[in-house]
Amino acid sequence: MDDARCAEVLEDIANNPDDEEEEVDMGFDDQNPKSLSQIFQSINRELTQGFGLEIATMVDPITKQKCHAVINPHADSVAKDSFSLIYGPADRHYMRIVLEALVVGGGAEESQLRSKLINVRADLPAGLSVSMDRAEVVIENMLEEHWLAHDLATSAKRRDTMNAKIRLGPRSFLELSHVLTDLGYPQEDLPQFFYYR
Repeated sequence: MDDARCAEVLEDIANNPDDEEEEVDMGFDDQNPKSLSQIFQSINRELTQGFGLEIATMVDPITKQKCHAVINPHADSVAKDSFSLIYGPADRHYMRIVLEALVVGGGAEESQLRSKLINVRADLPAGLSVSMDRAEVVIENMLEEHWLAHDLATSAKRRDTMNAKIRLGPRSFLELSHVLTDLGYPQEDLPQFFYYR
């Protein structure tokens, strides 16, 4: 697929996110096969130039499955400002303490009870507070946005309970690996990442 067609497909997806899934002719056939990494490289040329984003892949350390995501590879003001629009200072500190509890508790291999993660709000610095209800909402948002993930052993019935086990999610590794290593996560234990540049 040439760059113009790639941009056209991306623009159509961006402008019509709720359209039913339809087959898109990517311009490849049996005589001209392209690997997934070549397709991602082509898309990344447009994403990087137009939006400062890129597609990255990681191998989940628990499930061993590949996770593909569009990420902002830079901890720039755009990322920080957009995050600040959603979460206030107390929420952001609380999220960092949640990540730290998971890193200190054993990293990717270990999970923590939801109740323990909600209660780490007691470790917030003076002047900042998060109610129990707000902590529950923040944890749920982190799960929905894949910053956190349910432990594989947690049954679907128990996922909303205080006894649900929660671990670091793929998005934390993809976009916050620098934060995780600052919190003590060993660099050599980070999942394998693939970038398409």
